[in-house]
Amino acid sequence: METIFKSVNVKSFKDTQIEDSKIEKILCAGMQAPLTNHQHDWEFVVTQGKKQITELAEMSPYSGPIQRAPMAITIVSNKEKLTFADAWEQDLASATQNILAEALELELGGMWIGVAPSLVRMKYLKHILKLPEHILPFSIIALGYPIEEIKQMSNFDFSKIHFEKY
Repeated sequence: METIFKSVNVKSFKDTQIEDSKIEKILCAGMQAPLTNHQHDWEFVVTQGKKQITELAEMSPYSGPIQRAPMAITIVSNKEKLTFADAWEQDLASATQNILAEALELELGGMWIGVAPSLVRMKYLKHILKLPEHILPFSIIALGYPIEEIKQMSNFDFSKIHFEKY
């Protein structure tokens, strides 16, 4: 799985729309993520309109890359689907990671923008995206064709691995 070794945050994107077939594959990958007890609590808000992308980019000092992307996906949890209420963040982190990996596989770049557990950011997104009370925003992924080529990288550090005990 070479894709995982290209995992890098892309902050600058070409002004090119993403094809519907690629969007569908990316969302399918998000839905294939491991889940706690198969609770299927994830849902996805796809944003492509410039006005709404600008509003998303104003969420925090760290969400600027959204402004430079042709598309953003907000990953949310439906509280009504939760059977393990304390596991929704793990479920959505898996979905977020799968989306980023599939985007790379499709020669797209992405940037994971954290939302939860910041109540300020969550409230902002609930307002901007008109999310009902039972929907919890977790993350936003800015997506697009990267301006620069994504190169292979390695973060491997054997000194960070501990066997049997720390």
